[in-house]
Amino acid sequence: MNRFPFQKSLLVRAIACFHRNHDAACLECLNLIKPGSAPARLVPVMQATVVQPPAAPLNPAETALLSRTAFSNDSLRRELLKLDEAFENASGSEKALKQMSVAMQECRKMAPGQVETLKRLIAIRCAVDDVSADRVAASLNGLPKADASYYRSIAYGLSTSGDARSVAAACEFWDQFRMQAVREGWFPANGVEEATLYLHMAKLLLNLDVDELDKLFFDRRFHGNPSPEAYYFLLPEELFKRACALDPQPQSYAPWLAYTSKIAADWGEEIAKDWHKIRPMDIEPMLHLVNVYGERDAFPAALNYLDKVEKIDPLHSAVRGARFQLLAGAAIRHVEKRKLKLAVDKLALIKALPQAKQGIDQLF
Repeated sequence: MNRFPFQKSLLVRAIACFHRNHDAACLECLNLIKPGSAPARLVPVMQATVVQPPAAPLNPAETALLSRTAFSNDSLRRELLKLDEAFENASGSEKALKQMSVAMQECRKMAPGQVETLKRLIAIRCAVDDVSADRVAASLNGLPKADASYYRSIAYGLSTSGDARSVAAACEFWDQFRMQAVREGWFPANGVEEATLYLHMAKLLLNLDVDELDKLFFDRRFHGNPSPEAYYFLLPEELFKRACALDPQPQSYAPWLAYTSKIAADWGEEIAKDWHKIRPMDIEPMLHLVNVYGERDAFPAALNYLDKVEKIDPLHSAVRGARFQLLAGAAIRHVEKRKLKLAVDKLALIKALPQAKQGIDQLF
C-alpha cells in the first residue's frame, strides 16, 4: 500500500514548478513535504538547486546528486546572445563565424547533449542567410548530419523568406527532403506524401513572377546540369503533373488547371479532359470544358458536357442559365449559316426551358 501518496504528489508538483522556473512555488511544495516520508529524502537537494548556497550542509550522496542534476548555463546563454547579435549585424562576417565557433565550444562543455541540435540550428540560419557552406563547416567543425529533418528545416526556413532565389532554393531542399525521407522510411515512395510535397512546391512557385522564375530556371541550366529534368522542382507545370499522377484529387487538379489556363487555353483543355477521364463525377473540369467550347462556339460539345453536369447536380449555381445561353448561341450560328430548320429546333428547345418564361434580368 502506498504510504505517502500526497507527499509524492507534492514532490511531482515541486519538480514541475522547478522546470517552469517558478522557484517560490517549488519551495512552497517542498516545505509541505513531511520529514520522514520517502519523498523527504530529495527535499534538501531540490532546495539546494533553487537556493544558493544550500540552507543546510548536504551529505556526500546529496552532494553527488546535486552535481549531476544542477548546473548553470549562464555562460552558454551569453555566448548564444552574442551569436544572435552577430547574426543580426552580418551573419557571414568574420565576427559571426568566429562567434559560431565559440558558442559551439561552450555548448560542448555545458550541454554536450545539445551539440547536434545547436549545430543544426546555426547551419539552418546560415543557409537562409546564404552564408558559404564551407565557411560554416569550418566554424562548426563540420556540418550537421544531412538527414530528412535537416533538409526539412532548411526548406521551411527558406520558404518563409519571400525572396525569389530563396524560394527556388527552398524547393530544391524540399526535393532533397522528399528523397531522404523515403530513404529513412518516413513514408513510401510514389505515395500521397510525395504528391503533397510536389503540390506544396508548385504553390510556392506560383507566388513568384513568371519571368523571374524562368530566369532562375535557365540560370540553373546554364551553370549546372543542362537537363530540364535536373531542375524539375522549378517547373510548376511538372510539379502539378507529378502530384496529380500520384494523387489525382480535386485539390491537386484545380490549381494546376487554374495555372495552366492562364498560360494557354489548349493546355487547360487537356488538363480538364484528363481530370474528367480520371474523375468523371467531378463537376469542375466539365464546367471548364463547357466554358471553353462555348467561347469557341463549339455548342454541341459544350452542351454534351452541360448534360453531364446537370445529371450530377441540376441545381449547381454555374448551371443556371448556361443551357439557355448555349442554345441561343447555337440558334444564332444556324441562322448565320442559313440552316433555318436547325435554328427552329434550337428555338423550340429554348422555349421549353423554364428560363424562357422569365424576364431577362432573372436569368443570371
